[in-house]
Amino acid sequence: MNSDVTAPLNHDGSWSALARAVFAALLKHGTLTRAAIAELTGLSRVSASGVVDQLIHRGFVEHVGSLPSSGGPNARAYSLASDAAYAVGVAVDLDRIAVMTTDVSGAVVSRHDEPIDDHDAVVSAVHRAITAQLRRLDAPLSKLRYVVLGAAGVVDPLAHELAFATNRTSWQPSLAAELRARLKCPAVFENDVNLAALAEARLGAGKGGDLVLVWVDTGIACGAILGGRLFRGASGWAGELGFVPAAVVGAADKVPDSPVPVATTLQQSIGIKGVIALAKSKGVDVDHLLRFETAAPDDAAEPVLTELVGRIAAAVAAPVLVFDPGLVVLAGCIVRGGGDALLGRVRAQLAAIAPIPVRVEMSQTGPDAILAGAMLLALDHARDNLFEIADETPAVQGAAV
Repeated sequence: MNSDVTAPLNHDGSWSALARAVFAALLKHGTLTRAAIAELTGLSRVSASGVVDQLIHRGFVEHVGSLPSSGGPNARAYSLASDAAYAVGVAVDLDRIAVMTTDVSGAVVSRHDEPIDDHDAVVSAVHRAITAQLRRLDAPLSKLRYVVLGAAGVVDPLAHELAFATNRTSWQPSLAAELRARLKCPAVFENDVNLAALAEARLGAGKGGDLVLVWVDTGIACGAILGGRLFRGASGWAGELGFVPAAVVGAADKVPDSPVPVATTLQQSIGIKGVIALAKSKGVDVDHLLRFETAAPDDAAEPVLTELVGRIAAAVAAPVLVFDPGLVVLAGCIVRGGGDALLGRVRAQLAAIAPIPVRVEMSQTGPDAILAGAMLLALDHARDNLFEIADETPAVQGAAV
C-alpha cells in the first residue's frame, strides 16, 4: 500500500478507496483530526468524518484524545488502531526458520527462531510460532491478514508456491497451501533474494530508486527492483544467476562418452563450495580469504583473491548489462566478509569490463535482509486486505518500493 500522502489523493469514490485514503493519511502522519484528514485526502469534511466513523466501527481507527484547533475548542484526534491486524514474515533456511510479526502500523511486535529438519517441519514450525505469538499478543487468529515466506528457489507466479526448491529437492509445492489451510489467511512464498532486494530498496542502500541486488552466498542469484517494483519474470526464474554458464572447459574435461564440453556455472564458480575449492586448490585458508578486510591478504592469498574478485565482477556484469540499473548492491557471506576492501576491488574490476557506469554498494540490511523483506511484503498485503470487499486472496503483484 502506498503510504506517501503528500497531496490530495485521487480515488474512485468507493468506500474501499476512501478508506484506503484515510488509512494512508493516518499511517503517514500519525494522529490527526477529522479536518486534517479531510485536507490531506481531498475529501469533504462530511465524507472524511463518515469514513472515520466506519473505520472506528470496524476497529481500524481509534480516538486518542484531542489536538488544538485554530479559533475554537480542541478537536478530537484519531490514529490507527495498531492491533487491528497483523502480518508475518518468515525466512526459511536450510536448517532454521525465523518468524517476525508486525502490527498494522509496521511496528515489529514479536520474533521467533527455530531449527527445522524437513518439509513437514516447516509448516508445523511456522504455524506453531505464529499462533504462539498471537496468543502472547492476546489477538485472535482472525486478525492475521497475510504471511510471506522467503526461501531459496523459484516461486510459481500463479500458485505462489516453491516450484523449484534450490536447497531441498524433497520439498513438495504445497507448503503455502498447507499453511493457508491451517491459518485461514493468505500465505505465499517469495524468492529469498527478491525479498532481500525489496528490503534493500526500502531500508538500505537503495532507498527510493531502482537497483539490482547480487547475492553471493551458498547460492548465487540477483533480485531486481525495476520501475519501483520487484521483477520476477514470466515464470518466476528471473535472477537465477547460479545457472548462468561462467565458462566452458576444454575437451579433456568433457563428460565421458559425450561430445558436449562441461559448462561451469556461476554457482560452481563463486558459490561457497566453489570458493572453498578455489582456495584449497591454491593452498589458501578460505576463512582468511573471505575476511581480508580485517587481515590483509598475504602473498599466497593475493592471486586467489584477484581471481575471486574477477569472478564476482563477471557475475555482477551480467545483470548490469541486461537491466542497466542505477545501483548494484552486493550481499551474502562471500562478499560481506571482505567489506569495503572487497567492494573497492569489485568496483574497479567491473568498471574495466562493463561499459555502463553504475554505482556499486555493499548491502546495508545485514543478515536479516530476507526476513525484513518478507515482513515488508506481508505488511503491504495485510494493509491492502483490510479493505478487500471479496473474501479471497488478492493476486500477489510485484511489490512496490
